[in-house]
Amino acid sequence: MALSTRTVFVTGSETCWWEHLEGVGLKDRDGTLELKLKEILRHPFPGGRYHRKRGLQTNQSIKFHQTPFQRITIAMPTRLPLPSDFPPSLNPRIHPSEPAPSPTSISNVVIFLHGLGDTSANFSHFSRALNLPETLTVTLQAPFPLPLPMEAGHYHWGDDILVDSGTGEVDPDCGLSKAATLLSEDVIKKVLISECGFKVREVLMLGYGQGGMASLAIARTLGPEMELGGVMSIGGPLPSSCMLVNGPKIRTPVLLLGGAKGLIARSNGVARTKGTFENVQYVQWKKGKDAMPASREEALPMMQFFARSLRSRKGVPKGSVEVG
Repeated sequence: MALSTRTVFVTGSETCWWEHLEGVGLKDRDGTLELKLKEILRHPFPGGRYHRKRGLQTNQSIKFHQTPFQRITIAMPTRLPLPSDFPPSLNPRIHPSEPAPSPTSISNVVIFLHGLGDTSANFSHFSRALNLPETLTVTLQAPFPLPLPMEAGHYHWGDDILVDSGTGEVDPDCGLSKAATLLSEDVIKKVLISECGFKVREVLMLGYGQGGMASLAIARTLGPEMELGGVMSIGGPLPSSCMLVNGPKIRTPVLLLGGAKGLIARSNGVARTKGTFENVQYVQWKKGKDAMPASREEALPMMQFFARSLRSRKGVPKGSVEVG
């Protein structure tokens, strides 16, 4: 099978890579390696810390005072996931499914998690409407059905069901360790990484309400050594049981979105999330309640986050393999 590739530039002790390498110019001036890139998406520095390079323009030069120069390549995902790959309890909805895309046309996987009392069938309409480029979306259903006399045929992510005696509403922050372990181990590690060949940073998550809390819990469960491409949570802060007590913060980028009177705003959710994750952006909408984006203004931060986080392989020749 013909493979597209990523290109890795190794200069001395520094390893730097860029994706979407459309038109790369190389020059060597007095031991200085000069790279001119049409698009620069990400730039990891030594020591394992992963940073975004901001403020770089098309065709801007970057110089490294290190030699020698070596270029190698890394293969793409070997295959795309099928619904049968996932635990049946998660009732996955994959888009696009028809016509089936090839692995070389997909650069990202975004996992969508619905809110409390919803289903994957209903929430998958949102993922299909986004129609993200070079991206496979996988909408998963919570593995636990709501008990009777609550809504039959609807599901939740919690370890338990806690009902507020004052309001009669179900508390979404009721422990999410079972769902977080199931998705981190059986979905991300087993299916997407081990069986399909995706890299951890090619996997993103978007969740609504309790699904957003589950998304953050999954990133927390994966730990600081497994950095996802990003997590977006609409109306769901980090669960209180997932707060970081000690150790390094999680480097997965996080975007929190919610209403001025929503759960994130009224539950100290921003501080709790920032105490566990290194890079957290919070956008508070003008409307009071938490709900899905209903205007361009509300959706813009989410689309900007996707633009920063999604990877692209357009411009990389298919089948290119080069070493040395």
